Amino acid sequence: MLIGCAALISGAGEPPVGVRGDPVAPAKISIDGETLRYEGQIDNASVDEVERVLAAASSVSTLVINSPGGSDAGVRFGEIVFARKLAVTVHKVCASACANWVALPARELVVPNDAILAFHGGTMNMTEENEKFWRGTLKARGAGEDMIETSVRHMKEMRTRELALFKAIGVSYKILEDSQTRRGRSTSRLWMFTRDVLENCYNVRNIKQYPKISPDQTLIDGWAEVIRECPSGKK
Repeated sequence: MLIGCAALISGAGEPPVGVRGDPVAPAKISIDGETLRYEGQIDNASVDEVERVLAAASSVSTLVINSPGGSDAGVRFGEIVFARKLAVTVHKVCASACANWVALPARELVVPNDAILAFHGGTMNMTEENEKFWRGTLKARGAGEDMIETSVRHMKEMRTRELALFKAIGVSYKILEDSQTRRGRSTSRLWMFTRDVLENCYNVRNIKQYPKISPDQTLIDGWAEVIRECPSGKK
């Protein structure tokens, strides 16, 4: 399950603040003409605010976002982006929950040359083994049975909604499965795929602008590992 993240990115050579496990700050959300500006963590409270703001701003057509990620509330954020047919422009960073669920459902996606789109795995697949592991983890942390049951139900629901979102947008869910698998085989915590990999391996079709990554570049800003080939073969 993804961890909530803060709004600002750190200095070169370090991952975004929240991805390091630092304390998070409330997201900053505002309307500028036809643009919704979002800066900060993604959590239920911030997504609630996005819904409230958009309900009163029917003319909004673009989301400009700077977010190192957050919780699985990002799935709901992505559902909103898709339903509203919003274009998404990345300002500085869109990582983890932001990349997984907010950027991919966009009507069109703009990632400027100085911005980073970095993936980090998706929701937990609640297989029998994983559910047993999760229940044990929560119990070890002192959670009661009611809390454990609520958490398991929530994770199953978000997994279902996540898969439905990817089916609706036509992007291969392998992009998150590959990111999750890579977490166990790499020192990096986030990965930036080249445009060719996104389009030809995972069927991402909404990219309008994307950074040109030099052939000798292995890390973006010192922390996001560059992936140039389909990790699990041609999709």
